[in-house]
Order: sequence, then C-alpha cells, then structure tokens
Amino acid sequence: MAKKKIEEPKAKIEKKVVKTKAPVAPVAVAAPVVKKVIIKKVEKAESKLVTPEERQKMIEQAAYFRAEKLGWQVDPHANWVAAEAEVDAILAKR
Repeated sequence: MAKKKIEEPKAKIEKKVVKTKAPVAPVAVAAPVVKKVIIKKVEKAESKLVTPEERQKMIEQAAYFRAEKLGWQVDPHANWVAAEAEVDAILAKR
C-alpha cells in the first residue's frame, strides 16, 4: 500500500481589521513668549559726578571733623585748605 501523506489541517488564520482611532498628536501649546528686556546701564561716570554744592558740603564736614579731631586748636583757614585737598583727592579716585 502506498503511503498517503496525511496532511494536517492548517490552522485557520483569521485576519481581522480592527479600526482604532489614530493616535492624536498633542495639541500644540504655544511656547511662553520671552520678552527681551533691555536695561539701560547708568554709566559710572554719571554716578561719580558731584555738584559744586555737594563738594562744598563735603569740604565743610571734613573741615569740621578735622578741627574736632585736633581739639579745635588749628587755624580755620589751614584746616579748610587741608579738608579741601582731602575731598579733592577722594573725588579724583572715583
């Protein structure tokens, strides 16, 4: 007898098409608006300016403290000249 090939039944594959919703792209969120803020820098030279009135007041105070420190035994004119030189030196450094 001839051998017959016994064919096993092939598994039945069912193809189903399932409709699903396509993934939704996230809603575009607007990036926060970055505002460029320009800060104007005040030049250092402007902050160093001293008016003549301010300079006079500084000299008066320096002369007073100088006289007080020396016990009021100093010539007022010499004291004023020394205070003026002191204040001018400070202002020149700025």
